[in-house]
Order: sequence, then C-alpha cells, then structure tokens
Amino acid sequence: MRTIRHSTFETNSSSVHAICITDPETFEAYKKGDYAFTSWGGDKLLSAEELFEKFTSTEYSNWDEYLTWCEEHKKEAMNLEDFKNILHILAEDDWNKKTEESDYVSDWLRGNSYQMYNYLGYDEFETFEEFKTIKGTEVVAFGYYGHD
Repeated sequence: MRTIRHSTFETNSSSVHAICITDPETFEAYKKGDYAFTSWGGDKLLSAEELFEKFTSTEYSNWDEYLTWCEEHKKEAMNLEDFKNILHILAEDDWNKKTEESDYVSDWLRGNSYQMYNYLGYDEFETFEEFKTIKGTEVVAFGYYGHD
C-alpha cells in the first residue's frame, strides 16, 4: 500500500472494511448485549431500544408474522424488557437459556445484518483493539475486513 494522503486510511484492495470507534464503557455494554453493531447506513452501534423499535416495525421486520407465530404458540408478544433479556441471553451464548423466542430474535438480527459481540467471532476477520488518543482519551476500535 502506498500513502497518498497523510492521516487517512486508504487501500487499493478489493476487500471490505468496516470500523466502529467507541468509548470503553459502551464497548463493555456491547459485549453484554446492550448494543448490536451494524455496517448498514454507516458503521455504528444500535442500542437495545433502537433495535426493538426496528424489530417491532413492519419496515424492518416481519412483525405481523411474529405476532401470528405468538398466537399459534399461545405466547404473548415480547415487550422491550423481554427483548433486552433475550439480547443478554444471546450475548452469553448459553445454549441452556435459549428459547424459541431467542432463536427468532437471533435469526432476525442476522437476517438484518445486526451483529452481537459474540457473533463477530464467527467471522475470522474480526479485530478488537483498545487505544488512547493523543489527548489521553480511551477508545475501542473494532470492525472487520476481508473479501466480500
């Protein structure tokens, strides 16, 4: 790689690159399941509340299909607290705690390119690094690179 402009990241490769930079507290919350990473529309972390809003929207999910599924299985539709609990179960990756609802949410997350922290491990191109800026601010940079 050849430097053309200083203080920029440039590549002439055909690889895919995505990066997210956040503070250590938010990164820890991400690891616990309070956020999910997306590279659609800009690399960013979405909070559980933002994810639930998308999950219950017919624009981003099959909410009507989910409600039908609940009716067929004689279950109540999940609320925000239920959704947050499911995100935490998915973050723990404990198969003993998984339910049909957590599988449903997991499929929805993956189908919409939302990545939980522990899901990133399935992609061999993931990297996580902690840095301090010149002024001493602690940040965590993460994302992925690899072939599309």
